[in-house]
Amino acid sequence: MIGVVERLTYIVKEIIDETHDVKTLRIAPESGKVFDFKPGQFVNLALKIEEGKPPVARPYSISSSPTDKDYLALTIKIPDREKSFPKKVAKLKPREKVYISGPFGVFTFDEQKHKHLVMIAGGVGITPFHSVVRYCTGKKLTNKLNLLYSNKTHEDVIFHDDFERFQKENPNFTYVCTLTREDEAAKWKGCTGRIDADMINKYGGADLTKAYYMLCGSNGFVKAFKDLLLGMNIPKEQILYELFGEGV
Repeated sequence: MIGVVERLTYIVKEIIDETHDVKTLRIAPESGKVFDFKPGQFVNLALKIEEGKPPVARPYSISSSPTDKDYLALTIKIPDREKSFPKKVAKLKPREKVYISGPFGVFTFDEQKHKHLVMIAGGVGITPFHSVVRYCTGKKLTNKLNLLYSNKTHEDVIFHDDFERFQKENPNFTYVCTLTREDEAAKWKGCTGRIDADMINKYGGADLTKAYYMLCGSNGFVKAFKDLLLGMNIPKEQILYELFGEGV
């Protein structure tokens, strides 16, 4: 049932290194299957439960697909601060228990409504879009998906191989990854420079005023693209967004 709020016990299966500072925590239910959720939703993760005390928990977008019933994946940026919550997540070991509540959020993919969806992500803001694209590709949906993904360097790119594979498997999915640091141009075969109106017009697909848009990244990233899209005469009702901050 969508909207489950009780705290569930999950078991750590593995922690996957995605980049130099991003890891995916893959966890499985202690019993049964993963709850139903919509692509784009998030959960609250707690590392321990103490009787009489409210749990310390942090929200993380789900990067796995709703069709992945044996595990849940949370992709997390790990800051340098030793006592930060994400740093504690990174130190988890297989078979340890964690505690999940959710799913939550209305930043979700609607396969009936979003017949053409343009996704614009910065950095770790890519995580909910991995769920969206994995879901649509696995279900062989015909929704038109265009993903524009921005990072500073090639070492910061998350899920690049996955998206390249999804693009081969899904004729309705287009993936464009661009790097913004000038010194990256010589060693990167893809796009370079910041995402702008020209790039959206080139890679966003046909009839952009009828498409829906999902934006995910830092506060500044999301605000910049909201303003850009409104300036391109995209109706505000067709712009969805989620803000990603650094974990504490």
